[in-house]
Amino acid sequence: GTKVVAAGAGRSLVVFDVSNPSSPQPVGGYSTRDYMVGVELFGSVAVVTTIPIFLSNLTMQTYDVRDVSSPQKLGSLLVNDGQVFTNILALSGTTAYFPFRDADFGTNNVGGFHTVSLSDPSKPAVLGAYEAHGTSYESIAVDGTTVYATGYLDGMDIIDVSIPSSPSLLGTFQYNDTYLHGVTVNNGFAYSIIGGSNTILCIVDVHDPQSPTLFTTLEDLPCERMVNMGDTIYDNSIAMHGTTVYYSCSGSFGIIDI
Repeated sequence: GTKVVAAGAGRSLVVFDVSNPSSPQPVGGYSTRDYMVGVELFGSVAVVTTIPIFLSNLTMQTYDVRDVSSPQKLGSLLVNDGQVFTNILALSGTTAYFPFRDADFGTNNVGGFHTVSLSDPSKPAVLGAYEAHGTSYESIAVDGTTVYATGYLDGMDIIDVSIPSSPSLLGTFQYNDTYLHGVTVNNGFAYSIIGGSNTILCIVDVHDPQSPTLFTTLEDLPCERMVNMGDTIYDNSIAMHGTTVYYSCSGSFGIIDI
């Protein structure tokens, strides 16, 4: 449509009218005591990840945005003390997938993701969890009953979530012992970014999730520095629409057609 729901850099959910793409206008919002860092739409419900003021709890919130001028809070979920969400989440049907990591950001870097039921958006409920082994995730994508996760690990984990209460590892993919950052999946291929001086798009064939293989890489991708935005662009993230890939890397932004 012509409305965009965004998690503000501070403690607010903001709705923008983008009927004129060159001049987005705020038309409504909701303020909270927690820092909102990620948002996805589930019908007319905004699902928001939050970082509490004291970084001590794992929380999410749901909002009714049918009246864009006045979003209303529906429900919230406190999962566990000592954990916080990253700002990337994924939705599939009535299930949400939320990466988490230890709030103390210690050397153990323990993390994974929770599966949450949104069957009743006013009462989100934890279905299960998957704990990554010795790492945590910064990005997650879901395709059917399969989750693809990248982040603070060498490569990508592929997890079966056909039983949301008991996710299980299907396969892993590694590329030159390098971190893959950001992930999106389209037509049996997973796309991920490797940042740095040579920005690389890594395309992985995941038609067989138990045996992913490298399809190709595109190197030296263009990245344009966004004026006055700096680190507000999520580092090394990726999205896809049709054959166009949108990606960010080290505070810069790029678009390529594949």
